[in-house]
Amino acid sequence: MRLHLSNSTIAGAAGMLAAAQRKCGHEALYFQFSDSGPSRQIFSPDVVVPTHGDEWVAIFRAAVRQASVVHVHNWLPEYFETILIEELSRSRARRVWHLHQGQFERPVYVADDVPNIQWDVRIAVAHAFCRTFDDFVPLPNCVYRESAMWLAPRVIETRPSRAGQLGVVFSPSSGSQARWSKKSDPEFIEAVDSVRFVPGIDLYVAEDEAPNTLLVRRCAGDVTIDELMTGGFHLVSYEGLLAGNVVLNDGDELALETFRAALGADRPPPFIRCHRDRVVETLLGLRDDLARRRSIQADSRKYYEQYLMPARVVDLFEKAYALK
Repeated sequence: MRLHLSNSTIAGAAGMLAAAQRKCGHEALYFQFSDSGPSRQIFSPDVVVPTHGDEWVAIFRAAVRQASVVHVHNWLPEYFETILIEELSRSRARRVWHLHQGQFERPVYVADDVPNIQWDVRIAVAHAFCRTFDDFVPLPNCVYRESAMWLAPRVIETRPSRAGQLGVVFSPSSGSQARWSKKSDPEFIEAVDSVRFVPGIDLYVAEDEAPNTLLVRRCAGDVTIDELMTGGFHLVSYEGLLAGNVVLNDGDELALETFRAALGADRPPPFIRCHRDRVVETLLGLRDDLARRRSIQADSRKYYEQYLMPARVVDLFEKAYALK
């Protein structure tokens, strides 16, 4: 059994991976140790949220004893980390630490909030973060939202596509200020918001929307905007590929090459790098050049189908779990 443990929702990344593993025939369970309120169920509807009661300690111990892989995402609260260390001392389970987002720049090989466990495998999300944690195995996230994935090609097929009209989806994210994971700042928000007044551009700003619903909405639009500040990108960009959108982000050559190599792809994803001071200019170009827009959209969907389907990503993790 693959046992996933985390102290936060991390945009549903751990929960989606566990769900995809179950779909591929593996036993998988996801425990999240902080109760993040409504977003807990929005991002990961199958999550288990233990508390400090004796009955939950017994349940947690039983889950660890059943696990063949213990996959820790980011960090754990000390209370449960202590129990995990005790249980792992008697277990032959593979011990995997998965760094989704370093909170600060640190020297290479040094990460923050390091759980006090001897790891068999250390993983970093294959975006910008690998540049500061370059002894970790770079792997992509897994986007798995079953109903939206089934709907996606059907919605894309019926999507209207007209010159002079452009549907844009922007979903503001958390305000992290870390160097490689900063997602928002006032200038960026102002640049995106100014698009509301551009003729022919229909901007939808998503707030507090269920991920399945938002993903289907992307499929009905033309462009997905990810953060434009750090040289990296986030799960929003994956969803844009799945939706067959033109994806705007700030992925630099190092981030894209890391991603390509982690996927074993023959090319980087077809993102458009767009700094915040060029948002309106870039969207105007896409609005007016229908042939270019359609070409990038088709390439986005093809890239997702070729390299980012859940079964393929799950297989990458299975290979990483087996590393010596």
